[in-house]
Amino acid sequence: MKVAITGATGFIGKELLTGCPSDIELLALTRKSIKLSNYIKYDDLFNVKAEDLVGCESFVHLAGVAHSSDTTPESYTLYNTKLVSYLANEAVKANIKRFIFVSTIGVNGVTSNEAAFKPYDQVNPHNDYAISKYNAEIELQKIASNTGLEVVIIRPVMVYGKEAPGSFKLLLKTIMKFAILPFGLVKNKRSFIAVHNLVDFIFLCLKHENAPGQIFLASDNQQVSTKEFTNSIAAGLNKTIFQLPIPIFLMKFAFKLLGKQSLNKQLFENLEVDSSNMHELLGWEPVFTMDAAMRQLTREKHD
Repeated sequence: MKVAITGATGFIGKELLTGCPSDIELLALTRKSIKLSNYIKYDDLFNVKAEDLVGCESFVHLAGVAHSSDTTPESYTLYNTKLVSYLANEAVKANIKRFIFVSTIGVNGVTSNEAAFKPYDQVNPHNDYAISKYNAEIELQKIASNTGLEVVIIRPVMVYGKEAPGSFKLLLKTIMKFAILPFGLVKNKRSFIAVHNLVDFIFLCLKHENAPGQIFLASDNQQVSTKEFTNSIAAGLNKTIFQLPIPIFLMKFAFKLLGKQSLNKQLFENLEVDSSNMHELLGWEPVFTMDAAMRQLTREKHD
């Protein structure tokens, strides 16, 4: 199987290249030179044409503008919505059968304090980034309806692992630097997914007959608190840490004063998802448990 992929130089894309099975040939559509024998370099992915994709059976779209306070709504719309629609239409012209779109759990919302999100829950995108991803999902579903393109939508929760950006990178650096953390009283429940597990699931979606038309909320199918999550990171680094019982309201107040309110949601509130259709429809089970995935950090710390 020959598969076109965007975002090959990103966090998830690099792992996808590394973990690619021998029976899949990847064609990377990229704006940067990469260590892959088969890639096409573009100044802009809007320059991708159908003739570039001839021979590919499927398409995995990972590229996009990441969530950032510096990014404009117009940039989100251009690169997270319009680019997706453009590439899907070019894929149709090239007779590509399946299009896998990695979206975001932000399409469902920020937190779920009563029950786990399910794929069929009403969506509630909470910022411009999530809205742009949701609009891309809508466009893809329209294209699928009109052309027969097999669309698979994956909304991952926080992805952790090698070179993970954002909040996980911050937690990793904090744990490597300090032996004391303030999460002793935190008992929230959040879902996460190891990058190794996400990549394994993407490859399964390329082949499984039940994947098209589905929306998957991708997770390790395990819910843990911030305290448990940071303890797991520390264990993966072979480091002993101590969790102080700091009242949560004090930490929230401190982050608010520092202008880091977004951390209050990520560290102290719930975000559980129901990933049962990953198993029920595709028979997927996580390749790594959280503890096993975190043990990779010992090696990765020294790379």
